[in-house]
Amino acid sequence: MLAHEDSISSSTIELAPTQATVTLHFQALSLQEVLPLDQDKDDHLTPQELQAQAQAAQAYLLEHYTLTPNGTAATPTLDPETTHLPLKDQWLITTLEFPLDPKADNLAIQVSLFQETSPTHKDFCQLALLDGTKETWIFSRSDPTWNVTLEVPAQGATFTTWANLGFQHLLAGPDHILFVLGLLLASATPRSLVATITAFTVAHSVSLLAATSGWVVLPAGLVEPLIAASVAYVGIANLRAKAPRRTWPEALVFGLIHGLGFATLLRENLAAETSIALPLLGFNLGIEVGQLLVALVPLGLILLVERGRQESSNKGLCPRPVVQIGSFGIAIAGLAWLATRLIA
Repeated sequence: MLAHEDSISSSTIELAPTQATVTLHFQALSLQEVLPLDQDKDDHLTPQELQAQAQAAQAYLLEHYTLTPNGTAATPTLDPETTHLPLKDQWLITTLEFPLDPKADNLAIQVSLFQETSPTHKDFCQLALLDGTKETWIFSRSDPTWNVTLEVPAQGATFTTWANLGFQHLLAGPDHILFVLGLLLASATPRSLVATITAFTVAHSVSLLAATSGWVVLPAGLVEPLIAASVAYVGIANLRAKAPRRTWPEALVFGLIHGLGFATLLRENLAAETSIALPLLGFNLGIEVGQLLVALVPLGLILLVERGRQESSNKGLCPRPVVQIGSFGIAIAGLAWLATRLIA
């Protein structure tokens, strides 16, 4: 069979601290040109024909797509949307897994797929780094190797890196944000808000330490619904209250649950660390900075708008209509998250 000129593939690489997972999409015809997949020569590849050559296909892919010498490959599978199409229009998908040294500061990726029969073959690659950023590369005969500098150096991440991770996690978590805003809506004075935020900080710091150290282990399937329930509770409690109320007790109780949620992300990124002290302090500081922004920016706007209003503990920080509208939205969001997470 002659090589086809438009031989292409695409790959995505997801990095974890100790593993890289590659998802590879490629044309069935490209693999057919290097391996005899179509046994009955009807120009149509079946799952049975693919399974018959699964080991040879895996060996070929791991030889021509390398991150480390010891990779593992799943059996290539046909795209269900292309199984009825001729061989030239069928696509395959497979996953390749490669162990990584968590202390490595550089990653070399080498791709030479199908170039023995299709010299112009190109693989369009997207790499997702540990910090969430993405980079792209086009592998070809002229550019078969991509040397990637990893964000986490050999000695582990810096304090600033951990603080930034905590800051981004807080701002990217709408459930945590709505919980803090719910506490703000229920507060009577800036002083009471400070007491509430302090209680929340102490509580989630304690549970974050306990979970990160392995003293307390709860499955995400339990923690995430509890976080959603805390959001719904604050919204509903605000709607039922006729006046501002003390919120530091619920901030203290629910803060323990939110800390367990924070710990999930932190634990996933500790593989390169020999001590949890620096990551824990930096991550927690980042959360606090994000938390203060969430609370202080709305508070500043409220005080600016309401500075002519006579201060009263019965009125609270926020006008009653704002409390009702905001709390209704918080309650609905919390209930929706709770239902979704319980079903999942």
